[in-house]
Amino acid sequence: MANNVFRGLTTCNAIRMQKTSPNIVNVFPDESLTIPLRCACPTTSQFNEGIRYLMSFVIQRAILSGVLLTNLDANLEQTLEANEKSEQDDVIQPFTTLLVPITEPT
Repeated sequence: MANNVFRGLTTCNAIRMQKTSPNIVNVFPDESLTIPLRCACPTTSQFNEGIRYLMSFVIQRAILSGVLLTNLDANLEQTLEANEKSEQDDVIQPFTTLLVPITEPT
């Protein structure tokens, strides 16, 4: 459900942790679920740099690609900072949701 319905904007573990009994992994008919989606607002520092939005983007391949950031008109350093990562974290697993700082919606 996390990958197919919500396209990776949440995780199985995040959904499970919202359940009243997180140790029960099954979802039952008519059960209400809270689906946590990753979102954030720019920090003051990001806002001062012209960042107005942090767009959630689900990685489909294992490598953070400069092509992705170029297509979104995003900055690699700002993207790594927004996700508390460094250039040494060059491999990001599929279905990881990244926050991509952008100045205006694409």
